[in-house]
Amino acid sequence: REAKAYANGRASAPRQATGAMPSLRDAKVESRWIEGRVVGNRYIEGHFEYIITEPTRWSDQ
Repeated sequence: REAKAYANGRASAPRQATGAMPSLRDAKVESRWIEGRVVGNRYIEGHFEYIITEPTRWSDQ
């Protein structure tokens, strides 16, 4: 009885996928230099801002 239940469980278990996992394409990032500036009574130093223009995606291949 236990052997039959075990065999039924193995038969219904998910199968391991075959083939290669698709690769990810890198995100496209744009960098902008922001000049130093005074905002109210604070000084914000010049710095880079990075904007993701195209997110990471799965490769079509």
